[in-house]
Amino acid sequence: MAKTRLLASAKGALHSFAREHVTAPAEKKALTAAYRKVVRLLTPFIAKKFPPEDMALLDKYDMARRDDCIQCVHESGRVLQFKFEDGEGPLLPDRYCSSRRFVPSTKCMDAIDDWILKKDAHEKALKEIRDKYYALIEASRNVEDVLEVWPAAKVVLAPYMHQLPVAVSEATIAFIRKNNAGAELEAA
Repeated sequence: MAKTRLLASAKGALHSFAREHVTAPAEKKALTAAYRKVVRLLTPFIAKKFPPEDMALLDKYDMARRDDCIQCVHESGRVLQFKFEDGEGPLLPDRYCSSRRFVPSTKCMDAIDDWILKKDAHEKALKEIRDKYYALIEASRNVEDVLEVWPAAKVVLAPYMHQLPVAVSEATIAFIRKNNAGAELEAA
């Protein structure tokens, strides 16, 4: 059976597919739980300083914006940065300097610490898993070799399958073995 060479463009498509679809479910679940805890603790603190009703009024007149990145200062002076998911951050006055920092409770700061640890663990797990997929991609010479190990990649590799002249048929291989051009050099 003819095999299709894994072109550099196909490898690039596989890398993108892996980046998009590889997950680390256990770490993601822990990260989501830690994120929700921080949001639950931090949002009321910010709402106390910037009441949502006031921010809604400012937003009506285009004088408020969502701030997805909040800096918090611990009692010891240590600064932690918490990043809300896109569009979930609190409304703050538009002229509010983003370099200002909030001083939430110790419980909230501990939750942010935990979120940072979970975020790092999630990123590390994703990297380890992706590296395994990348190793498969880089070590494989043929599309069929990848599909044998990673069947879900067929979605990405379908356009690259059996493209001539990259694919070499069995008939061509048999002819070359029989013809063996240059054999006379071996005899000499």
